[in-house]
Amino acid sequence: MNSIIYLNYTAIDPHIGCIGVCYAHLTSLFSRNIKVKTYSNSEIKQYWKGDRVSSLEFIQSSEIANGVHLCDGVIINGEGTLHHNRGLFLLAIAEFAISINKPVFLINATIQEIDGFDDVFKSLTDLAVREQLSYEYLRSKGIDCRLTVDSIVNADFSDEISIDFCSKVIVNDWHPHVESVIYPIVSKVRTDYDVSYYPLQNSEAYNQWQHTVANFQTADLIIAPRYHSIYLSGLGGKPFVALPSNSHKVEGIIKSSNLPLPICTHSKDLESCINYAMKNRNLYKEFQSFLKESKNKDFEVFDTYFGLLFNNSDVKESITVNQWQESIKVHCNTSKTNFYKNVLRENLLLSEKNLLAKSNLIKNRSYTIYYKKYSTIFIKDSSLIFNAAIAAYGVRDFNTAEKLLKQLIELDAKRAYKYLSYLYMDLGRYTEILDLETNDKAGWNQAKYIYLLHSHRLQEAWELLHFRPFSCNLIDNGSHYSLHLDSKEITVIMEGGIGDQVKQSLIFKYLTENFLKITIVCDERLIALFTRINPDFVYMNQDDFLNDHHVMVPAQDLFSYFRHDLEKIYVSLAADENLKAYWFGLFNSFDKDKIIGVCTGTEINTPERIANIFSAKNYHKIFEVYDNFLYVNIGILGFNNINVYEPRIDRKNDIENIAAIIECCDLIITPPNSLLDICGGLGKKVIALSTGNKFNWRFNQKHQDIYHKNTTWVVTYTIDKKTITVHKCLNEIKNIFSPVFQ
Repeated sequence: MNSIIYLNYTAIDPHIGCIGVCYAHLTSLFSRNIKVKTYSNSEIKQYWKGDRVSSLEFIQSSEIANGVHLCDGVIINGEGTLHHNRGLFLLAIAEFAISINKPVFLINATIQEIDGFDDVFKSLTDLAVREQLSYEYLRSKGIDCRLTVDSIVNADFSDEISIDFCSKVIVNDWHPHVESVIYPIVSKVRTDYDVSYYPLQNSEAYNQWQHTVANFQTADLIIAPRYHSIYLSGLGGKPFVALPSNSHKVEGIIKSSNLPLPICTHSKDLESCINYAMKNRNLYKEFQSFLKESKNKDFEVFDTYFGLLFNNSDVKESITVNQWQESIKVHCNTSKTNFYKNVLRENLLLSEKNLLAKSNLIKNRSYTIYYKKYSTIFIKDSSLIFNAAIAAYGVRDFNTAEKLLKQLIELDAKRAYKYLSYLYMDLGRYTEILDLETNDKAGWNQAKYIYLLHSHRLQEAWELLHFRPFSCNLIDNGSHYSLHLDSKEITVIMEGGIGDQVKQSLIFKYLTENFLKITIVCDERLIALFTRINPDFVYMNQDDFLNDHHVMVPAQDLFSYFRHDLEKIYVSLAADENLKAYWFGLFNSFDKDKIIGVCTGTEINTPERIANIFSAKNYHKIFEVYDNFLYVNIGILGFNNINVYEPRIDRKNDIENIAAIIECCDLIITPPNSLLDICGGLGKKVIALSTGNKFNWRFNQKHQDIYHKNTTWVVTYTIDKKTITVHKCLNEIKNIFSPVFQ
């Protein structure tokens, strides 16, 4: 027996728990005159390639394979790695070693929710877990294993005190994966008690680790968020309150002890846990005895396998300790540097969280908060300028928004031009949209297209669509419909969201008159509704479409055929009759005069949708005036109002039920969104609410929608005057239902 490979060498970090574990392992091996080649996880984690076969193939030709071939065996320190499908690189290396008949000893392990490696676990020469729940987990899968405790109990701790905590409460650091649970508890400890903070990971860990147990004995109580702080407290016989970690290891070691030691999982339970610990100090003396009785179990199978006779002494020979000191010299010399790198990393993470919090304010439409707190820009950064501009846009400070977006041009021109276009649309400054186009080199003349729409120069706008990259690619490939005008087969690729695709479905009538075989590529949610009107079409889910058809056309390239006689209602969707009957019966049971579908607007959290959003509060006046109508929410966002019935369906994706509900309504009131077009496609009467100038192109001089004859637009051209729009809507409702009020 000459040498072994030791995997998951954690003493590279200045962490007291990791140092103690590796000290226990390496000094034990050195005492047996064994040469040890260590690998930290950072050196070997790349050996996992996503699956066992690929990983094994990679390892077979890797550097570590040579070492495994030459060594007498492999020891894996299971500390903190093998749970929730983490640390699979260790098991991949183990599988390789087993495949070439090398003994593999997995010791000091917590194992939880590891999939697909049961056969590897069963083939290990030794499998020792450090707490009861891992033992029960493996045994439930038919895997034999030994139950030990964490190897840190075998480290040589000193009786010498280096820090006197003067009977205070100690708080240790915690794992970042559980900070949402730990942070409130530790915050409460800090508020209620005189605490000393003693992180297990610290710059002096290599010099101080052996004094930790003695230091803990000078405290009154330890709040233990780290697994190893439970052991360090326990070895000193001190009361502690355990906090949960990122696996079942904390609960597991306490279950192993068979002692009723407290685990605090919520700040409201902290006081009772502390009181219990302080009143039951004898339990911690029993825990201390349990740990001491459990020492020196790690290498029992190892010694038997290699025929080693070893006296497990608590005292290591000086030559062994010197070997350890030599092995960690490089870590000790750089520990302070590494520690402060960790501090820097924590500060960076904190900054990242702060930035995320700022972004979330924008995402959640908290424009007022953002504008008040972060409107000052100290450095020239595209994200900061953009968020400030969006916040200004959201609070209707359009002058500031415009200035900021113009500043953004040199940093992120594409985004700046996009949002300036939206701003100018809302404000009705159409010619300035066209001016932007002369500077924006990235687009396909999008601004000109918008300008032509708002100028109601629709024919020019629709012809411009052929110059989009999507259309040009089809033309270049020879598959665009315009190159095959004599074809009797065509594949139409619907574009945009479901509302856009419903508008585009107005070409279906034209298609039936000109083609024998028609394939429609569209959103899967619309297929059933389209099929009821045009059952002879072939429909394909747009997510499955491969673009390999011979004759294709993007639906918008046929925009010139979308126009229809506004004196007629063209229906392109049909709801399921059974669903319609169900909802009709339900709504009639309310015994109201009329059934009105309502919607607050879009779920998209961007300020260019200002004209699309009418809050639930905006509807209150309508509810007040027409209080004997049944209002049904057909949108995504809830009204939280007793006047509105909220169907218990997925209102984003269950378009079949939404269509059936719409069919039952006498009138729909909605801002411009997909629902507006679904209602139009069903031929329902709609009032479209809007502010600003963004949607002027969609209606004629009589405010009739250019797509859907039954849709009437109620518009206030000042973008933030929603109340005025609602009052106009009241008049329109009266006109629609005038016989009811006579």
